[in-house]
Amino acid sequence: MVRTKNHTLHEHNPGVLVFLSNTKHQLINEDGSKVNLDFRAGHIAWADAVTHKGINLENKTIELVFFELK
Repeated sequence: MVRTKNHTLHEHNPGVLVFLSNTKHQLINEDGSKVNLDFRAGHIAWADAVTHKGINLENKTIELVFFELK
């Protein structure tokens, strides 16, 4: 995810995230709540199903692998 001004609300199924680079980003959920996140390369996290939009808070690409369940 590269820093941009236009972010689209989208859905994800549950899954596992593996961060390949350090990242700081903000997620805005469909109810308008905001969550600021800061992950280091190598961090592994579970993500529940969600509808959100994301904002990259840094001027570099976020590199991650998302194993999304179907």
